[in-house]
Amino acid sequence: MKVNIQIDSNGYEHEQATHSDLTHRLVAYKNIYLKNREKYPLPFSKYQVHHRDFNKRNNSIENLEIYTKEEHECLHGMITICNNCKKKIMWGYKLVKSKQIVCYKCFYENKYTEQIRLWNKPLNDLKTTEKMSEPHKEFLFSLLRSIRNEN
Repeated sequence: MKVNIQIDSNGYEHEQATHSDLTHRLVAYKNIYLKNREKYPLPFSKYQVHHRDFNKRNNSIENLEIYTKEEHECLHGMITICNNCKKKIMWGYKLVKSKQIVCYKCFYENKYTEQIRLWNKPLNDLKTTEKMSEPHKEFLFSLLRSIRNEN
């Protein structure tokens, strides 16, 4: 059977014109999600599929990973963890000297005195990790993989 592959405006391959037929999601569903159900307690629709090499056309099993929306956003630098209370944040203060990022609540409760900068990541900046060094990218990937394996 010949499959009709189409490429959408975001560069993803589709086997048909609908969102649910994204090639990378089909490959991840069949070869990762179904074979490792104990790791993925949520329905597949609640997960996002990540391309390890950031190449949307490389849909090999080795290049795909499954993450929750929050894990995927953290990987792409859209959210981070407050260094003080450990809550996930999208906005906060970056302490210039210590380079810690803290949420508004922790900043005001702890009365930090060092110089600060507003920290945020635009919600549409999905290419953040492309600007990172390779060791930094690999550290983030290994951190998320270890979190996934612990659960």
